[in-house]
Amino acid sequence: ATTLVLSPAGIALPGSGATPVFQPGCFASLTQAIEAARPMLANLQGKKLQVVLAGTWGRCLLTPPVATLPGADDLTALARQTAAEAYGPQALNWHTQIQAQGPGLPLIVSVIEPAWLEALQKLASSTNKQLESVTPLLAACWNQSCRRVPAQASWFALTEPGRVQLLALQQGKWVGTASTRCEAETSGLRTLLHREAQLMNRPHAEGETWVYTTFQMPPKSRHWRWNLLTAVPAQPFANLFV
Repeated sequence: ATTLVLSPAGIALPGSGATPVFQPGCFASLTQAIEAARPMLANLQGKKLQVVLAGTWGRCLLTPPVATLPGADDLTALARQTAAEAYGPQALNWHTQIQAQGPGLPLIVSVIEPAWLEALQKLASSTNKQLESVTPLLAACWNQSCRRVPAQASWFALTEPGRVQLLALQQGKWVGTASTRCEAETSGLRTLLHREAQLMNRPHAEGETWVYTTFQMPPKSRHWRWNLLTAVPAQPFANLFV
């Protein structure tokens, strides 16, 4: 399958040949990024397309903790209600993907607007491919690196140009999410960690922060212990999934 990463900062094809491809950009909308990606996909082999959306467009949410897994209809209703609480009533009609973590834990919900999903399906069909999956970058990076993150870790952070996303962890499970736009990702990460640690009543000394970064290692800090998972400052996103 071909993996395509779409971001306001550019487009990446991590597995396209021996050298990953990254095309810088400044896309104001997902539609612009899709149109820029079309010629890049046209000559690639493979019939299946896996799309990864950066934090601006790829959205991950958590439901309240669920003691027992509800039926399919109730599951979808819970996911859409969670999306509506975060993004407004229009999100009740968004497409959702749900991942259970276990009894007593939140469900992980990925959401995408129907128009965006349709545009990605058209992109795939116009380049003789079948859209196999659409995954938020946060979830994709976590799936790529979770085996390297120890169970005692308290935080998992994803930094990308102009945005920082954060997971609060408990024994390797998601228990909280947060995201913020920022001009300087390093200071934005520190600010977000301080804020969420206070909101969740998590002391600074608890656990460690594992950072999946697309630009550089965060600076040393008195409060936070950074553990670098990957760094590709020259080509953001290009090497993330190789």
